[in-house]
Parts: sequence; C-alpha cells; structure tokens
Amino acid sequence: MDPLSCGWIIMRREIADMVIGLVLVVVGIIVMLFVFSLAMNLAFSAGDYFREQFPQEEVLEGPRAEFQWSANGWDVDFMDLSTEGDGDIDSRSWNFGDGDADTGSNPFHPYSDNGTYQVSLIVEDENGKRSTARSEVYVEMGGQLSDVSQLDSDESDFNLNFGDVVTPVAAAILVGILFIVMFAVGAAITKAGWNILKPKPEKLKIKLKPKEIEIKQVGTYAAAPQQQVQEPPPQYSPPPPEEYEE
Repeated sequence: MDPLSCGWIIMRREIADMVIGLVLVVVGIIVMLFVFSLAMNLAFSAGDYFREQFPQEEVLEGPRAEFQWSANGWDVDFMDLSTEGDGDIDSRSWNFGDGDADTGSNPFHPYSDNGTYQVSLIVEDENGKRSTARSEVYVEMGGQLSDVSQLDSDESDFNLNFGDVVTPVAAAILVGILFIVMFAVGAAITKAGWNILKPKPEKLKIKLKPKEIEIKQVGTYAAAPQQQVQEPPPQYSPPPPEEYEE
C-alpha cells in the first residue's frame, strides 16, 4: 500500500473517532443534566410528585357534633349545633344520662331530681361518618344554668395505614436508585467519549530483518563486537636438571 493511501485511511479513522467521541460526550452530558434537573425538581416539589405517582383515595369529611343546653330548674332545653361534613346529617341520637333518649334536633327533657347528668349526642351523616359530643348538665330546683358541649376526646381522625407509609418510602428509594444509575450511565458515556477524543502518544514501530543489518569497521574498531578467541591455559614444564645441582 502506497504512503498516500495509508495516510488517507489514517485520517478517515481519526475523523471517525473524533465524531464518535464528540457524540458520546454530548450524549453523556445531556443524560447527566437531565437526571440532575429531575432530581432538583423532585427535591423542591416532592409532595406534588408523590401525589401524582400515588393518587390518594378521596377522604370524606364527617360531621362535627355539638350542642347547647339551657336548664331552668329541672327542665332542660337542648339545641343541636352540629355541622355537616361532605354529607348531610341523617340521624341524631341523644342520651340524657338518666336512662332516657331522643332522636330529635332540639329536644326538651325534664329531669326528676337535682344532680349532674352526662349527656351525649351522636350524629351520623349519609356517608356513614359519625361524631359524638358530650357535656355535663347541672340541674337543681330553681336554678338556671347553660353550657356548650365538647367534642368527644375519644374520637380521632387519625387512621394509620401501614401501606400509606411504606409505599412512598419504597418509591423514594427506587427513584433515588434510578437517578444514581442514570447519572452513572451518563458519566460512563462521557468518559468513553473523552477516552476517544483525548490525544494519544505517537507510537513508532521499526521492524528490522537480519539481512538489513550491516557491520562496518571504522579504523581498528569494528561496529559490532567480535568474538574473542580463547587461548589454551599454559602447561607446566619442569626446570632444567642443572638448576638442582650444587
């Protein structure tokens, strides 16, 4: 292959690597920015996000029981002050504390003796929601007293549902893991593109064949070391006989 064709192939390969590297870097950055924007939106509006993902069932508001009593001696007038919730009040149940009861809106009840009586009113609406109000009614001959009831302290609108607690927590963990994985994928794509784009050290390969090596002698020194000829070790020879005579 001639040098011109080889250079053209190398140039095309470098252009292709540059295009691929730029595309990977841009895609990786876009993925990371997208994940970051989602995380920020979720952080600032977590409640709205989870409500959209897990719509809550409509909770109907029940009635609130309340009444007022006014005693004139042993005779007591009761007035229902209960308020409705999401449904109309269908029934009322009065307990006057002396064994008698009533279902009217504003009943009148005569007592037969002085004393303190525990009076309660239970109201129920068309949705089946109930509420209870209680009050101590003081009656005495010749006395005039009045008061307003209190909502029953035993009632509570708090209803703990284990699923309502676990589901949002599990969703938050899964969403967090998904964000981390997506961000890691974007970072990996960006790194792969940068590895393609970053400059690489030039490599020069030289391949020499034995027949292409020449040895030239300059002066008394050879370009290549010559093999030394090993001389045989000296042999021992006895001295002449006359050296031993006195």
